[in-house]
Amino acid sequence: SEQWVAIMDIDDFKKVNDVYGHNCGDFVLRTIAGIISRYSGSFKTCRWGGEEFLVEGKCTADGKPDYRLLESIRREVEQHHFIYEQQDLHLTITIGVAKYEEGMSLDEWVDTADKKLYIGKKSGKNRMVA
Repeated sequence: SEQWVAIMDIDDFKKVNDVYGHNCGDFVLRTIAGIISRYSGSFKTCRWGGEEFLVEGKCTADGKPDYRLLESIRREVEQHHFIYEQQDLHLTITIGVAKYEEGMSLDEWVDTADKKLYIGKKSGKNRMVA
């Protein structure tokens, strides 16, 4: 069955650590991990790098990545109130998605998603690029 991989990156995460400290950064990471895991019946996920999550799942019946699911996660993060020591933080994530293509190495597959993520970051963040 066909697979997809997505890289989710917390937008402006460095600013969270710089302004509110690393404990707040940890709180944000744990909260977003919790949001992602609520959807994770249909995919596997892990932390990837400092502020990124790598998600891998099966394509939907039409052979496409599960864009609805990924968009739901993006929207939920966008709407979430991250309350930390009386601060109400609003955060967003950018998502790069790549479907597995025949003959790709694991590195090439993840790198394809990473390139999509980069496009999303450059074009304004808080979006999914597939």
